[in-house]
Amino acid sequence: MEHRQGIEHGIFRRIAASSTAFVMCFSVSLVGKPAHADTPSPNLHNDKVQEFVSRIEGRWGITVSPADYEVATIEGITVIRPKDARLQAQETQDNNGDTKFLMSTTADTPPAPASGGSMADSQTDWRQPTCWARLENFWAWMDMCSQWGLMTYAGETRRNYAYKMYASCGITDIDRYRELTSCYVDTEQAPNTSPAWVWNDWSPRSTINLGNCSDYTLAVSYAGFGAEHTVHTCEELNPEKGEAGADFRTTWNGDAYNNEVREVALLIAIGHDPAFAAPQLHLRWGFVTSECNPIGGILDPCG
Repeated sequence: MEHRQGIEHGIFRRIAASSTAFVMCFSVSLVGKPAHADTPSPNLHNDKVQEFVSRIEGRWGITVSPADYEVATIEGITVIRPKDARLQAQETQDNNGDTKFLMSTTADTPPAPASGGSMADSQTDWRQPTCWARLENFWAWMDMCSQWGLMTYAGETRRNYAYKMYASCGITDIDRYRELTSCYVDTEQAPNTSPAWVWNDWSPRSTINLGNCSDYTLAVSYAGFGAEHTVHTCEELNPEKGEAGADFRTTWNGDAYNNEVREVALLIAIGHDPAFAAPQLHLRWGFVTSECNPIGGILDPCG
């Protein structure tokens, strides 16, 4: 991520040695899927899947079938994933003591309509979302969905898409000495894939200072098409855009404590040469928890 430049100041909070970071990485593409790197859990956790489906429908109005999802434990990380997802995972720890959980998979981008679309009153054709969950790890949890939208029209010289990632992250009340300080979603073109993605638009375009919790609408447009997504969160949303097409991250920074929930999202518009299949898109998302002191003192105060 070093090649990116922050759009405004304060893109990332520096993580102290006491912080713990959880990261999920995925790739979205038209290529075949690698072999399973993990073993799904049995139907013992069907209730967790149902809770997950109900949660995302209640927040985002998304309807997905519980039959399409499963619980899996990967390197000690319990996740909910699409049944056809192929995950690889590893656990690393840096010199600061931050622990990172890394996962990756591939999925298909939707094909463009054979006849193209119309420039008049164009609406982005959103396809079925794909969702994942990082189940509670004593301290925190995260639900994330990603979704392709088609922005195709008659006479286009490249194939154009909208793409969005949106997530809820929360902190439990199990450990009163820990708070959620960061939560992010991230896209970029996967290495060694072609043709290159080309930028059309992105959102947010600058740091958003929300203060108290409120709604904020992300919006992109291209060639008469528009796409929006509303995020409900607090404190700050910090975007970071790279020069390469699809290279983008949005980070929520703040303090969530004692069962509080935050949201983060990104929305991009990108295109590629229509003579070729869509290149791979690599996804990452994760959160950071840090130690705090509920009664003040040496550690940062909680909340």
